[in-house]
Amino acid sequence: MVEIASDGPQWWEVVGALAPFAALLAAVLATVTAFATLRQRTTADRASLEQKRRADDRAEWGAARSGLSTQRPTPGLLTPRG
Repeated sequence: MVEIASDGPQWWEVVGALAPFAALLAAVLATVTAFATLRQRTTADRASLEQKRRADDRAEWGAARSGLSTQRPTPGLLTPRG
């Protein structure tokens, strides 16, 4: 009969036991990153819309002061008179 003395689990057994934890950690990090990206995009979109709204307001006021119409004809829909 042969007896093998063991000092404890080998390093690959420890790594194998931690694999599910590593997968869970990766999923959590991916979720946090996705939500951070979503929040950043939402903030950027809101800022862009606000900037566009302000530019549109300035354009309307400028056209009203000069007597110009903000409505422009669509190219290609006008027929030549003749």
